[in-house]
Amino acid sequence: MKKLFLLLILSIGILSCEKNADDNIENQNQLLLKDMNPYKGTKETIVTIIGEGFNIDISLNKVTLNDKICPIISVDSNQIVFSIPENANSGNIVVNSGILTSELPYFTFLRTINEEEVVASNTVGINKPYGIVKDDLDNLYVLDNFNHQIKK
Repeated sequence: MKKLFLLLILSIGILSCEKNADDNIENQNQLLLKDMNPYKGTKETIVTIIGEGFNIDISLNKVTLNDKICPIISVDSNQIVFSIPENANSGNIVVNSGILTSELPYFTFLRTINEEEVVASNTVGINKPYGIVKDDLDNLYVLDNFNHQIKK
């Protein structure tokens, strides 16, 4: 009876080991994206994605925003760092690492505008405007340097 019980325990242990080995192989074939920071920015914003399964060979990774290629700055097995290209527009970030593909939620692309494109005078209450940004809804935001405010 003791031999049968010992044989049963050993069989369960062996079967458990095989299942864990299969799980490890399965996890190696997944690209898991956990977080992205920041979720909005202008062209040339540096974005970091934290995850698992990135290929450490930078040439085997590709990041796109609305089918525009984002230049990759660095990569390791747990994160990828890239910059936002010009005129990318808002949308989902798609990451290809080797043969694996995954997608992250919405990145909001903020357009920058030259100060010459906006007429800011004292009649609208802006004093010493600095840093003009346009969002996806075509709202303009201006830093009112003298009044220490951001005005829409």
